[in-house]
Amino acid sequence: MVTVRWLALLFAGCGFQIGTGAAIEDASNDASDDASNDAPRDAPGDATDASPPDAPITPVAFCNSLDPNLRGCYRFEGNLDDGSMYANGGAGVGSYATTNGHIGQALVAANSTITVPFDASLSTGQFTLQLWIRPTIYPATSVARMGLLDNNSYRLMVHYGGVVRCALNTGVQDLYTTTSVPLATWTRVTCIYDQATLKIYFNGIEQASANHNVGLDGLSTGTTIGRQEPSGDPFVGLIDDVRIFSAPVAP
Repeated sequence: MVTVRWLALLFAGCGFQIGTGAAIEDASNDASDDASNDAPRDAPGDATDASPPDAPITPVAFCNSLDPNLRGCYRFEGNLDDGSMYANGGAGVGSYATTNGHIGQALVAANSTITVPFDASLSTGQFTLQLWIRPTIYPATSVARMGLLDNNSYRLMVHYGGVVRCALNTGVQDLYTTTSVPLATWTRVTCIYDQATLKIYFNGIEQASANHNVGLDGLSTGTTIGRQEPSGDPFVGLIDDVRIFSAPVAP
C-alpha cells in the first residue's frame, strides 16, 4: 500500500496522472466533444444557409408617370414636355431658353415665356409645388416679385429681400418665409397645402407654416412657369425640375 502511494506521488511529480478507466473514458468523451465543437457550422452550400438573395431595388423615376397625384413634371431637357400621365405640356407652351442646371438642363426664366395651357388635372383641392431655383438677384423693391409658378388657384414667388411667398387663390391667404433663399445657389423650394395648413420648405427643412382651411378656386387660367401673373414679372435666375402634385408629398 505504501509502495502504491509512493508510486502515485512519484508519477504526479513527473506530470502523469493515474486514474480509473472511467476517468480515461471521460477524457476521451471530452476530446470528442471538443472536436465536434470545432467543426465548421453553416458551411457554404449548407441547407441551413439557403436564404434567397435580396431582390434588386427599382428606382422610382423623378417624373413618375404612374403616379396619379403627379399633375405636372418639367425637367427642361431640350423640351417643355410634361413627364406626368396627364401630358400637361406641348401645344400652347411659349418660347424658352436653357443652360446647365441642377441636373442636366435648366430654364433661364428671365429669357423665357412659358404658360402651361389650362387643364382640369391641374385644378386640385390640395397641392405640393416643388422646384429647384438659383436666383441671380432679388426683387429691387418691396412691391416687386419674381414669379415661380402661378395660376388663379395657387402661386409661388420670390419677394423683396429673397423671401419666398406661397399664396392661395387671389393671395389673401398666403405665407412668407422669414429667411431668404440664397443667391447663386441651388435650393429646392416646396410649398404644401393640405386644406388645413400651408407650409414652405427649403431643401426639405420647414421655413414657415400657417393655418389655412379655405377651398381653392376652380382653375380657370393657364399655369405660368418663371413668371408672375398678371404683372408679368419674371424670375431672374434658373429654374429646374418642377413638379406639381395634387396631394401633400415629402418636401
